[in-house]
Amino acid sequence: MTKKIRFEGIDFLKFFAIFGVVCLHVAGSYFNVGSQSENLAFSFEPIRFYYYIGTISIPLFFCINGFLILGKKKVTFTYILKKVGLLLTPVILWTIIDFFSKLIHRKEIVNPLQIGVGYLGQQGLFFQFWFIGALVIVQLTAPFLNWLLRNHWATFCILLVAFGFICLTVMFASYHARYPLAKSVVQTFRLWTWFFYFMMGAWLRQTQYSIQLSKNMRFCLFILVIFVVQVGAIFSSVLLKNGYAEYDYDSLFVMLAVLILMLQYNQVITLNRSEFISRLVHHFAANTMGIFIIHIVVLRLVLRLLPMVGPNFAPIIIFIVFIASDLLTFCLRKIPFASRLVSIE
Repeated sequence: MTKKIRFEGIDFLKFFAIFGVVCLHVAGSYFNVGSQSENLAFSFEPIRFYYYIGTISIPLFFCINGFLILGKKKVTFTYILKKVGLLLTPVILWTIIDFFSKLIHRKEIVNPLQIGVGYLGQQGLFFQFWFIGALVIVQLTAPFLNWLLRNHWATFCILLVAFGFICLTVMFASYHARYPLAKSVVQTFRLWTWFFYFMMGAWLRQTQYSIQLSKNMRFCLFILVIFVVQVGAIFSSVLLKNGYAEYDYDSLFVMLAVLILMLQYNQVITLNRSEFISRLVHHFAANTMGIFIIHIVVLRLVLRLLPMVGPNFAPIIIFIVFIASDLLTFCLRKIPFASRLVSIE
């Protein structure tokens, strides 16, 4: 039996992406993200840099997902239905927990279907489950996209470019209007964006394009890309008069950032760092979905316990929330039934 190759570079990107999500939600708790001053001096506050670390996290997740799923020789509908079922399992379980929590503590009866659909539509305690909803929709098309990839490569590429063109059109129209046009569509259904990044991942896997750099040059370029994205997101927030990172997913600078990072790391089998670093990267990558699911609950708890902590302490809160979410995920994954709350495997 051929041993499955694990790309440490992809695991590193997973780790960075989930860390970015935590940065985004923690930092976003310390300033009014939706309102944006046109004064650039206020826009370059440290708290905004912490927030915009997560600008490329969700696009990166979709790109990695496309890279891993559509990179397979055969993608059957049965395989995808199984993956969709595993994706929806935590949503269903947390919906049941939320239902009984409301029933016991508030004496309130809420339709569980309403709770679950609300989660997938970016509402309620687990509003971040919109990502799972969008991923389910995109993955359901994976057998067809894989067929295109294998049998009609030119058509696949044209479709990829078309989705990219739609993204850029939405972005430039938003800049012209000085308003994020994507705001009228809940994130779950901004499918032009998710299909673009999902298919980009598949395109990278099929072509096997990569940038060969030394480990130190690779890391320096990684830091530079993240910094450029942070600055780009700040200028974009001034143009759009709205600071939410989600409105930059269609921007050219985010597209290029995701592409560059994937080109850097998609073929990297080992980062050539210490054994400790390798184990840490693999550990966090394995707990990615659990951290994604649980970190909002941990964040709310931390904010209640430390209500007087201000924006200057955001890096410490980010670290606390990330590590606590990881440890909680690690523990829950060791318990047979409870593991389904934080796992999609």
